Amino acid sequence: MNDKILVVEDETIIAMELELQLKKMGYDVVGRAGSGVVAIEKATELHPDLILMDIVMPGGMDGIGASKQIISTQNIPVIFLTAYADEEYIKRAREVGPFGYIVKPYEERELRAAIEVALYKKSKEDEITRKNAELERLSNDLNDYVHFVSHDMKAPLRHIKALSMFINEDYGDKLDEKAREYIRKIGTTCDDAETMINELLKLAKMTDTEIVREAVEVKEVVGDVKTELEFFLKEHNGRIEVMGDLPTISVHGAWMKDLYVNLITNAIKYNDNEEKVVRIGFEDRERKQAFYVADNGMGFEDKYKDEIFKPFKRLHAGKEGTGLGLTICRKVVEAHGGQIWVESELGKGSTFFFTIPR
Repeated sequence: MNDKILVVEDETIIAMELELQLKKMGYDVVGRAGSGVVAIEKATELHPDLILMDIVMPGGMDGIGASKQIISTQNIPVIFLTAYADEEYIKRAREVGPFGYIVKPYEERELRAAIEVALYKKSKEDEITRKNAELERLSNDLNDYVHFVSHDMKAPLRHIKALSMFINEDYGDKLDEKAREYIRKIGTTCDDAETMINELLKLAKMTDTEIVREAVEVKEVVGDVKTELEFFLKEHNGRIEVMGDLPTISVHGAWMKDLYVNLITNAIKYNDNEEKVVRIGFEDRERKQAFYVADNGMGFEDKYKDEIFKPFKRLHAGKEGTGLGLTICRKVVEAHGGQIWVESELGKGSTFFFTIPR
């Protein structure tokens, strides 16, 4: 099937010559229009693959105005064929977003090349649009699935944990220590599974929720996190030090809190020192604000610095956690248009950096 072209030219003789030329090239000329208003009507009626548009035409709408409306409402590619090459026309035409601009008189090979390039470019844009739509659909389906499965998984987990508690309460005195330990492990495992489900839900929400920014004082966020983690820090002999002032930034407040909670708890969990120290600070860099969370923990080899941000990736076996914390951190930072990375040395601790664009 030949590509369909609409010719918009107010000079009848020129329009007829152009039509014959296009048919000779193998294109299907589906219609002609002599004004901007008629061009819009024809485009709506005929749905051509491409429009060849003159700029200067009679009536209240020139070719640039007509093209702007056609491109915005119907997304049909336009090539301007015009005798006008002055800066004013070119500037106005550029703002419309045409697929080509040819100054008359032109060679046939120029016209053919412009048409083929425009059609190819449009086909690639359409392909990208289709793929993006499919990716969005798959993402929505996946998020729906995560919500559905997570909801259905929580109920049986809570039921299992409740039953294990009932067994311990009603028959605990009849069980030996090994059996009671098994029951405790059932409850702990249920808690860990529910934590993982909640973190999966958090990841899904970050994917399908539009970020809402607000002015947030990072110092207050860190203070809230220290209060929330007070028992955890005491239990693990951990300490948080804030190095200097922390700025006010425009971010999603709740997500920023999640970011610090995950970075701090990771810094404490993966630390075998008697006293576990986490240092939080800020560096004002050009166009970006770089924050850091440093620890005196285990550290790791450089080859793992990208791996640790992947879901369920855990470098130290036997440590508590779901393997989703740093994935959530990456999602939070990237949702704000920033970057996150880590510098670490085995046995000498790690420093996580993240940037938030101004």
